[in-house]
Amino acid sequence: MENSSIEKISAYNRVCEKFIQACQESKLEPVDCLLAIGRFLNVPIGTGKPNSSANLTGSGPASGQLTKAEMDRVKKEARESKARRLGLSPSEVNLTPKEISDAKAEARRKRPLQGSPTPSTPSQKVGALSKGEVNLDNSRKVDKPDRRVESMKTGLRATALTKLKSCRNMCLLALPNKLEDPRLIHLVAYSNHFNRLSHQWKAFQESYETHSMQNPLRELPDPWKLPLSGFLLTEATKGLKIQPDSPGTFILQSDQGSFWFRDLPSKVCPAELSEPLSKEALHEFVGALGNSN
Repeated sequence: MENSSIEKISAYNRVCEKFIQACQESKLEPVDCLLAIGRFLNVPIGTGKPNSSANLTGSGPASGQLTKAEMDRVKKEARESKARRLGLSPSEVNLTPKEISDAKAEARRKRPLQGSPTPSTPSQKVGALSKGEVNLDNSRKVDKPDRRVESMKTGLRATALTKLKSCRNMCLLALPNKLEDPRLIHLVAYSNHFNRLSHQWKAFQESYETHSMQNPLRELPDPWKLPLSGFLLTEATKGLKIQPDSPGTFILQSDQGSFWFRDLPSKVCPAELSEPLSKEALHEFVGALGNSN
């Protein structure tokens, strides 16, 4: 049970990190997005944005200052998040002063929502109404369930769409021909990103209407269908383990540690994965991009 609780907490942290990352990429305020999600799901989350001046001047849990325990937790979560982005272990990662400052600011923004007393407001309102008025309010809610179901579906679609956009951005950043010093491990990493995006797009099409959406795989060559790159991947991935929950995605680490060190092969990375990617393989990507629509 204890391990299960820890896993749940870690899962919640990952979801929160993805949520904040998606908000930043879309240039949206996390509070606005959270309130919008509440409206989609018909769940009362709050009555509006928290008062920023109150956060800075208040005292106790709602103040702008973080306790020592909160600071330690914020730094630990920020280090773990950065480690996951770089494919490293937390012990291999150091935070810059700006990253620490950003993490502290984000923690202060989220804390008022966690300690908000707004859920008590509805009960106070009901207590102030007469019996007849309460029955009248209940009668007005009869038509809401269908709209709530539709709103929930719309909210889930928006979440899935954000996930698709985030994964596509990762693919664009990982294109080997866009890197300064591409190695074979970068080709495998691109293959992993492309594989995840392909599966997400297939699941999205099976669950939601795509309307006039553009294919998120556009301008992203399938590396396994390129003659030379496909051959290199077949040879390079023979000894690699596959992620159990993501078929076709290879694990780029071993018992000795991560194969990555600051976006380059680490000391424990297999020699064949550390080899530079040939110009011929890179030209395949350039040619495939040039022929795409």
